[in-house]
Amino acid sequence: MAILLRTDLEEIVLEDVQRGPWRNVDEYLERAVTMLHAQERWLAAHREEIAARMKMEAGSVERSDAQFTTG
Repeated sequence: MAILLRTDLEEIVLEDVQRGPWRNVDEYLERAVTMLHAQERWLAAHREEIAARMKMEAGSVERSDAQFTTG
């Protein structure tokens, strides 16, 4: 599979490969894709919990704002 990167992304990849422990661009991209995939799987598995916590926190902020403006 051929993947074309924007110039700015290509520069980032090359810079990281040159200074990091990767032997080549393929190794770097394999690690990057693997990490992103793991993150996406975790987010998908915890989506409902994350949404519930965000809703709870948003309510907490709204209550704090109400107390601040009326207090």
